[in-house]
Amino acid sequence: MRVLNTERLELRWFSSDDAAFVLQLLNEPSWLQHIGDRQVRTLDQAQDWLQTRLVSGYWRQGMGFWAVCLRGQHEAIGLCGLIHRDTLPDGDVGYAFLPAFWGRGYAQEAACACLAYGHRVLGLQRILAITGPDNQTSQNVLRRLGMQLEQRCTLPGETRETLVFAWQPEPNPTAPQPASDEAQIQALTDRFFKLFDNRAGAVPYLPSLPALCLPEVRFVQTGKGEPQQLDLMAFMQARAALFSEGRLQDFAEWELEGRTQVFGHMAQRWLRYAKVGQLDDTTCAGQGCKSLQFVRTAQGWRISTVLWEDEPTD
Repeated sequence: MRVLNTERLELRWFSSDDAAFVLQLLNEPSWLQHIGDRQVRTLDQAQDWLQTRLVSGYWRQGMGFWAVCLRGQHEAIGLCGLIHRDTLPDGDVGYAFLPAFWGRGYAQEAACACLAYGHRVLGLQRILAITGPDNQTSQNVLRRLGMQLEQRCTLPGETRETLVFAWQPEPNPTAPQPASDEAQIQALTDRFFKLFDNRAGAVPYLPSLPALCLPEVRFVQTGKGEPQQLDLMAFMQARAALFSEGRLQDFAEWELEGRTQVFGHMAQRWLRYAKVGQLDDTTCAGQGCKSLQFVRTAQGWRISTVLWEDEPTD
């Protein structure tokens, strides 16, 4: 699943096809020196590490370390992305590239795009990065990204010192601050609709959906016989296939009107929506009704259920 593009690069989810790349990267001397030995020595071990340390995080957090490829190519040359470690208070950006692709600005280009994605798409207001005191090259990249050295410490569970850098977006005094529950739910609803927008060749934000939802979220389509119920993975995979296969083009969906009701730690938003796009080279347009149910968590409001029904078209 593609996550984002830069001028020269594409970032996508890792898949089982990337095991050989993972095996090579994790055994590069630079990785072993600056990141650590993950004891991955075979393709089977690389496959297991890829699934448990990379892919599983996509479904839990809606982010992770993504494969970095040159535009128009599928072969990975590095990894870059955002994760939230248990040992740090905020999400952090990280990257690593095969030595053959050093010195070309790829790390800075990919990491810069990830910072913007983290703030604009995932709603992160502060992003960290860690590196070793002896890794001057990485420190230079982080400073060029506008990150500031915040502390030098030993993270829990480790013995070596780590430099912690921090980045925050430039304040926007005109941007609305979603303080009330209703405003936060409206902002979350707006982000939900943007997940599927691929107009003018834009990369849809679909991979970030898990960050908006509870892990046990359910998607239910009514109005066509028996209701069709999907879990998070099934819902995402069906829509990702439409995008990756090029079947759904210039698509957008937006809210026409709605209202929100908050019941303590639960809330619901009823709305009418419109959509338009090209499905298999045929114009698809219409309207319908949605009901989004929310639960307040320690991380803020999250979507627990999405119900929708398309209005019949002539």
